[in-house]
Amino acid sequence: MKSDNFSDRIRRKPTVGLIILQISVWQEYLLGLAYVYPLNDQQIAVTDRIFELLKILLHHAIKFEFGGWRVWIDTLSILHGRVTKEDYYRKINKMVENMKD
Repeated sequence: MKSDNFSDRIRRKPTVGLIILQISVWQEYLLGLAYVYPLNDQQIAVTDRIFELLKILLHHAIKFEFGGWRVWIDTLSILHGRVTKEDYYRKINKMVENMKD
């Protein structure tokens, strides 16, 4: 039976990827679905799928969009901000836990 998931559709029909690239803050939305530090197999699978979609969409951005390299820069910036924010929250939570002891 043929797989019919979203990443396959993007691969088969580049226009689907191009439409997504036109959506405002699509990177923020996709990265918001991923886990910065996945804790179990299900979270790892979700995060892997999200990064697979990002890879396909960023490839489309470079290949088809004028100034597509800017999409890469924006995505890296959003990802860096997300990881930094998660690290900060973890650090604060650890400090609060240490204060309780």
